[in-house]
Amino acid sequence: WIKAVDRRSKNQRTAHLLITLAEGEEVERLLTRRRHISVWGRMIPVERDQKIPVRCAKCQCFSHYASDCLETDDTCGKCGEKGHKTKECNSMTTHCINCKEDGHKSF
Repeated sequence: WIKAVDRRSKNQRTAHLLITLAEGEEVERLLTRRRHISVWGRMIPVERDQKIPVRCAKCQCFSHYASDCLETDDTCGKCGEKGHKTKECNSMTTHCINCKEDGHKSF
């Protein structure tokens, strides 16, 4: 196992593995020709890392963290209302701050 014992779910059978390689011929060959690596006898598909965009937990906007946010009030990522954090939300409705649409959260 790669994941620490105390961080595994009771019925967990697999864990996430991230391997970082320097760019070059081997990386391109792995991504374009082989597409799999063998880890403990299992063939694991290889993919280029897909970065998740940075999103502020305070204002819900992209490209900065809460520690760098210029907003004074928290904006809920679930209902879109100002004045409370997402984890404190009791609303039954959802509203996305970024696309201004109802029916889904901001994340």
